Amino acid sequence: VILAVGTTGGQVCTVVNESVAANTVTFAASGTSNVADGTSSVIAGLNARRFVWDSGTSLWYPCK
Repeated sequence: VILAVGTTGGQVCTVVNESVAANTVTFAASGTSNVADGTSSVIAGLNARRFVWDSGTSLWYPCK
């Protein structure tokens, strides 16, 4: 999947995977998905992950 570009530094976005536990959501490569860790960012079903926008790098970073 792809996250839209953020609008301001420090912006927070929560992505929720409402599907069953066996279904995952995987982001595209960072250059396409706008997520810093790209394909390494996987959200299991029935889970959520929060991301913060860095306007300097123009990427979303997962909050851990």
